[in-house]
Amino acid sequence: MRQPRSIRPYRPEDLDVLVPIYIACFREWPWCEVFASDEVRSDFATILSWPETVFLVIEDGDGKPFGAAIGFGVHRKSDVRDLLPHAMHASFYLAEVFVDSEARGHGSCGWLLRVLSATAAKNGYAMLSARTSVNQPIIQHVMVDDLGCSIVGREEVVSRKIIDGEIVDAPDTRVLMAGPTKPFDDRPARGCHSDY
Repeated sequence: MRQPRSIRPYRPEDLDVLVPIYIACFREWPWCEVFASDEVRSDFATILSWPETVFLVIEDGDGKPFGAAIGFGVHRKSDVRDLLPHAMHASFYLAEVFVDSEARGHGSCGWLLRVLSATAAKNGYAMLSARTSVNQPIIQHVMVDDLGCSIVGREEVVSRKIIDGEIVDAPDTRVLMAGPTKPFDDRPARGCHSDY
């Protein structure tokens, strides 16, 4: 079982490792989505071209990446921004967090999101925001209980999913969370460190 050792900024050589992890994570419930490798690579390239983007990578004791967290200004996601209270329209958006399924259960998601929030604060963002499915209790727990965010809205959506090998349009409820960014809080497992 891979345990977290450090968090560092993304490097181009991480792409070949992170793309399959991202694809596998979003193939799972509740997302049940299928992404092509080229699509994910293109999306990551676009996100990395934005000057405010923070793309963090978590690695194990052998220095092998096994997950990441990505954030940027919520103005890049107008569909999310427009659902947030006006005071949150300049927030830092916690867009993605994904961890290899074999490495879960060691606090990696929470550590990634805490470092992402702290980095946003260091970069001048006072507020952060996120959107996830109501069927993602871990993300909600980290955002609300660890980062002190509140649920500020809900959104009913219909998403195209692949369930039992069939493409279906399935309803889903998304929750929008927002709150103040937090200064650096390094609470990983003992022996871990961050480049921030």
